[in-house]
Amino acid sequence: MKRAGGWTWLRVLVALLIVRLALATASPAAHIVCLVGLHVVIVPWLVARLVAVPLGLVRVAAFLGYLADDVFDGDTSGGSLLGASWALARRGGGKGGKGVAALEHTLQRMTRLGAAGLVGAGYLAAVAGDRARARTLLGSVDLLPRAATPREAARLAWTWRM
Repeated sequence: MKRAGGWTWLRVLVALLIVRLALATASPAAHIVCLVGLHVVIVPWLVARLVAVPLGLVRVAAFLGYLADDVFDGDTSGGSLLGASWALARRGGGKGGKGVAALEHTLQRMTRLGAAGLVGAGYLAAVAGDRARARTLLGSVDLLPRAATPREAARLAWTWRM
């Protein structure tokens, strides 16, 4: 059951404003900025996967994961944790790093842990060096009902285990 994001109307409004700004300016640089802004507003998880995560931009990936509530069925905190922990893993956060501690603190404050949050917690455990806990968390995504598991979260959990 896919839940609609609560920010859909705001995304449409921001996208229209960005398009209007792009049409009003003649500068090629402004057109590029508007194009990037449109991608962030319309397909934030794609920008996270292709740009922020490979570059290890943890905060940017966390923000884009938060915006990708449509990909993670409204689980904004889980998407944020997943984006940040995946970027930290790609950056090579290492054991006992400041980023790992900050994300673990964020994880402990979460009240609801959906499939995206489970995958994020699994990636965070892998970054911290606890491979057994990572394997358990990522394997538990398979035990969730298929209707309650976003496709992207299931794909990322399966990809890490391979």
